[in-house]
Amino acid sequence: MDKLILASTSPRRMDLLKEMDLNFSTIKPKCDETIPDNIKPENAAEYISLKKAKSAVESIKSQKFDFLISADTTVIFDGKIFGKPKNKIEAKSFIESFQGKTQFVITGVTIYNAKTNSFTSKSEVTEIEFCKMSEKEIELCLSKNEWQDAAGGYKIQGFSSCFIKSIKGSYSNVVGLPISLVYDMLKEQFFDFV
Repeated sequence: MDKLILASTSPRRMDLLKEMDLNFSTIKPKCDETIPDNIKPENAAEYISLKKAKSAVESIKSQKFDFLISADTTVIFDGKIFGKPKNKIEAKSFIESFQGKTQFVITGVTIYNAKTNSFTSKSEVTEIEFCKMSEKEIELCLSKNEWQDAAGGYKIQGFSSCFIKSIKGSYSNVVGLPISLVYDMLKEQFFDFV
C-alpha cells in the first residue's frame, strides 16, 4: 500500500484502521462542520466527510502521499441529526430520547486518490435499538463520560453497550469507521490492495 493519510485524530478510527494492517499517518482536518439547511440528515455525514477530506488535502498539498481517508459519523433519530452533545445535560436528553427506540448511525467515508486527483464518498448505515433505561441507569451511563466527543452521546464500545438491545449492520460503523466499506473503497481505488 502506498502512503496513506487518515484525516482524523480519533483514537477509535485509528484503531479500526490498524485492524486492517495498514500503515498510515494522521492529520486533524480543520473545516467548518456546519450542515446547510438544504442537506438532508441522511446525507450530512457524507457531506462533512467530503468537506474534511478537501480541507485536509488542501492543507498538505505540498506533501507526497497517495491516498487520504476522512470520515464523519452522525446519529439520525426521528428525522433529526444528533451530533456530539455540547454538555452532559444535552447528552442526557439524547439518551432519554432513544429509550426503547431505533436510531440510525450513519458514517460518511471519503477517499482522496492523489494519483487521479479524485474524491470518492460513500455512506454506511447501522440501526441501533436502545433498551428502556431507568433514571439511575441513565445517570450511571452518563457518569462514565462516554458522551464526550461521541455522536448521539454514547459509545457502543463502552459501558453504553449494556443498554443496546439490538444492532443491524456494521458494528465498526457505529464505532466510527465502517471497515468493510473502507476496504471495498480502497480496493476499487487501488487494485493491488491485497
